[in-house]
Amino acid sequence: MPPLPPLPFGTGRAMTRRSALTLLLSATPLARAWAAPGAEPGANGARPRPTDAADEPAVPISFETFATRFAWGVNMPGLQYERPDPSKAQLDGAPIRPLDWKWDYLASKGIRLVRLPFLWEHTQPRLFGPLGLEMDGYGSNRRDPDRNSLQMIKSQVAKAEARGIKVVLECKNYGARAVPDAAGSMAARTGYGRGGKYAIGSPEVPHEAFADFWHKMAAEFASDPTVIGFDIMNEPTKMVAGETWDTIPDGGRVWTQAARQAIRAIREAGAPQWIIVEGYSYATTGYWDRANPDLHTLKDADAMERLAFSPHLYFDANHSGTYKEAEARAPRSLDDDRSRMTRNVAVFKTWMDAHGFRHAFVGETGAPNTPDWQDIQEQFLLICRDNGWPVTLWGMWPRGEGNANVNDLTPIGGTKGVGGTETIAMETLGRLAAASAASGSPTVLPPRQP
Repeated sequence: MPPLPPLPFGTGRAMTRRSALTLLLSATPLARAWAAPGAEPGANGARPRPTDAADEPAVPISFETFATRFAWGVNMPGLQYERPDPSKAQLDGAPIRPLDWKWDYLASKGIRLVRLPFLWEHTQPRLFGPLGLEMDGYGSNRRDPDRNSLQMIKSQVAKAEARGIKVVLECKNYGARAVPDAAGSMAARTGYGRGGKYAIGSPEVPHEAFADFWHKMAAEFASDPTVIGFDIMNEPTKMVAGETWDTIPDGGRVWTQAARQAIRAIREAGAPQWIIVEGYSYATTGYWDRANPDLHTLKDADAMERLAFSPHLYFDANHSGTYKEAEARAPRSLDDDRSRMTRNVAVFKTWMDAHGFRHAFVGETGAPNTPDWQDIQEQFLLICRDNGWPVTLWGMWPRGEGNANVNDLTPIGGTKGVGGTETIAMETLGRLAAASAASGSPTVLPPRQP
């Protein structure tokens, strides 16, 4: 993500946790009916017992249920990966299936929500074509059902269901996709979308193709009680040719048009799940209002009124979540970074309030596993909690037992989640989930253990 332009707030004074929360918690908290997590924490790595089916809410769930029983979640990447060689991007086995013990570990921590990314090209190789073609290069076992790209998604949803975890399906395409030529190759990268792919709204990928895809996906999962939401596009960006800072609002208007058609297609498919719409230009909170000049017009797009807007917020200087070099070890300035976080959240919250929106879902946030960064992360989670915004942290890396990424939530060391060192962020999520279940109130959070 490119660095943010200066925001019109000045540097501001250094904020304490109390003053930062006072700034942002003007919304009346939801009347919460907190319930115990659906999976009992087992003994280190033991598979937790799924929630009794009779206790499970039916589809569709209310947003109150979404923001209480399923408020604390994690991203589980893997299915969206493609090979570096774009000539091999067509269903060649690049997706990575998360290991079963990763699901077990989340359930043992009381996590009841996973945001599950996938790639449009894998799921629907040809525009307007069927979903779920066989992936020719995926493994040697031709009887493996996950060779079918749609079945691969369904297999992960089934793993979530078995552990009492709900799923938000997320199309991780950044507003563009590769398109196969007559020979089936997806090597071409001559579009103006992110990574040279073809942007939605371009001649190669018309809006109708995006709507067709979501109509078919929604029909597949409409009656699945484990899938509670469709995040229709991750971080849309570069949806106009030669995009610059001055033309970002034009791209935002293209994105609004695409989102409107996808919303209509999902409802025409009979799906009642929550539809999650991210903001344009990487869903960044800090210039949400500028990048999304007409996103508010979607207010009347969903007759079912199950629409939630989704910002993303990382705390490094350019908000990319990469935390490069020195930033991976500690904030440049704890007070400045905390103040920048609260200012950026205020931009999004002001937009929500101005247009009368109540439902938001924070699809991505994350920080390095250091005390200072996690102090800022915890403050942000408290802001989300008190505004009634469910959150999924990035992310539980699909394979391995160490920290493969600066934001990885996998335990450090140990074997299959057993005997390792818990990350600070996962410990915080566990405390939030446990406190809400034990106290019946979202306002109590036990202190972090030394």
